[in-house]
Amino acid sequence: MNFNLVSNETNNGHEFTVRLANPITIPPDSQIYMNFAELTRTSKIRLFEKGEVTLNLGKVFPNVIPNDRTTANNPLIINPAASTDFTNKFEIPKGDYTFTAFRDLINDGLEKLIDESHAAFYQSRTNEQFDEDGDDNVVYLGLCLGNKYGNSSDPTNTKVAISEQGLNVTNVFNQSQTVTDANDPSGFRTVAYAKATGTGVAKEYNNYGMSKNHYYHYAFKNDTPTGSNIGDPTQNLVFCSSIKPIHAMDGAITIGLYSPEYADMSGGASRIGGNLTPRNIPTTPSGTSKLACFCGIEITESTRAAGNGSVMRVNWATTTIDGVQKTPKNWPNINQTISSVKVDVIGNANDIFGAGNPAIFAFQTYLDEDDEFYKTEPRLYLRIYKIGNIGTNGNEFFEQIYDSKLTNEFFPKSFFEADAAFYDTANKVNSQIPFSIIMSAQVEEEGWELVAYTELDKSANNSDDSKPATIIDNYTLSFNDSLKDVFLQTITPKLFPNFVFKRTDLFYARNFSLEWRTKNYSILLNNLPIQNYKNVEEKRQPAYQKAVLANLPAPFGIESNLIEPKNDEVELVSVYQPYNPIITDLNNQELVINNFDIRIVDMEKENTAVEVSSSVINFTIKKNK
Repeated sequence: MNFNLVSNETNNGHEFTVRLANPITIPPDSQIYMNFAELTRTSKIRLFEKGEVTLNLGKVFPNVIPNDRTTANNPLIINPAASTDFTNKFEIPKGDYTFTAFRDLINDGLEKLIDESHAAFYQSRTNEQFDEDGDDNVVYLGLCLGNKYGNSSDPTNTKVAISEQGLNVTNVFNQSQTVTDANDPSGFRTVAYAKATGTGVAKEYNNYGMSKNHYYHYAFKNDTPTGSNIGDPTQNLVFCSSIKPIHAMDGAITIGLYSPEYADMSGGASRIGGNLTPRNIPTTPSGTSKLACFCGIEITESTRAAGNGSVMRVNWATTTIDGVQKTPKNWPNINQTISSVKVDVIGNANDIFGAGNPAIFAFQTYLDEDDEFYKTEPRLYLRIYKIGNIGTNGNEFFEQIYDSKLTNEFFPKSFFEADAAFYDTANKVNSQIPFSIIMSAQVEEEGWELVAYTELDKSANNSDDSKPATIIDNYTLSFNDSLKDVFLQTITPKLFPNFVFKRTDLFYARNFSLEWRTKNYSILLNNLPIQNYKNVEEKRQPAYQKAVLANLPAPFGIESNLIEPKNDEVELVSVYQPYNPIITDLNNQELVINNFDIRIVDMEKENTAVEVSSSVINFTIKKNK
């Protein structure tokens, strides 16, 4: 006798009864085997119990609380249980979810966690924001830079202009933000930075100014800054433009990276800070002196180098270690006395920018994921772009003219994360997020017309030395048992959030179709004396006799029988036909029955497979000859 049983209830192909028009007699010692099964299911996720996602944050900056550095880790990150205003986990209620709805719940949960923390520069991103909405099976989960990244007061604009924001009120000397402008009725115009008039000998760096807020230094690079502009969200770029054209400059100008935290450490006259004349290299200022900052991008006047004109270069700070001048890549910590500089010459500024043009460029520090060290010993490199056609209908161009990776110069892990004994003051702890933009000029009313940069406001989200603003270097996401079947793992690999652009390799990617592609099923005929053995994945449970008609290993993974979903509402149909039917002896006495009770279960757990919306089960019963 052959039986073809079709489920006849809407959205119920997993547990149903088929009544026979007339009772049938099954002879003694019969055999039974399945010929094929057709299963239809929705591409949905079903949670039988509530899910729980935990955000496990690894290395962070700062790694201790500045005000309690000797005893406490950063509780907002390292030990969330110690904090009253930050939790590191959220729940997803049990139930049925489409892939996109499930993804959105997780992203919303991550967003809420980060919003309530002091790492508010981050956000969760959806597929659509990554332009990855073509396949709803694949989702991308995690954190990246966003929200208040770049401009905490106006998250819609990632860059802040120093001319509008102003300068650090403490760390300035002999500076001005206005220059003479004969074409302006007021007689002057606002600029980002200029050497003030009446400040003494020309061609000396006897002036400086620092940015009001810190620069967001810790970000992965983007190698395709096409169509970028001053508001470009995809890069932590600092946009710069000199006040004067190259040929009109009478002295050198410098812009670079420095640290008010470093300036406030004990170091006396070796540090640039406060209302004092900045330190020069050599210490006796002259027309050839250089500003003593960690790295300074300098453009000299057109007459500086005889026959060659203006020079553009990067001056890397050096300190004496074992009797040798060494750049930051060799520093054991940030607190080193700058005693000299190493010069990387980029080229002739007249040739780079054109003698009649101002110097217009952008620079950034960056982490390189192609660098084998980035997961354990991150290196922060510096690169510079020449830019042109600013404001011409999106036709800006970027041309890389310097990359410190090529000259093997960088800020090492120890610069931001020294030996724990080093952090014996709040100031040193705060130096884990060190950089501000520093500017200077050798001649009055020369300097920088425009400086717009991606900032890190250490006071954002009510952060302070008891609840510090925090940069996350890496993190993982972990899942409870209810979610393990969805993600096919309990914890993600180490993830890195410091990027804005489309970098799904730094995110957590999961193809949710893997859950139904790898799902195994068992078909039970509960009113027949089938005595096959089966256990479940729970180790404590032995194998019991059960009425298993057939086991279906990953029926939806059979590509030839799979209708690929185009979105998360489509049903999937699979036909499973065993290559060699497995025949089971019933060892029965004569049976008279008038119905069959079918139940389809998850093979591993034996939960009813409620996702199976309809089914066709075809089997044969025959007398054992």
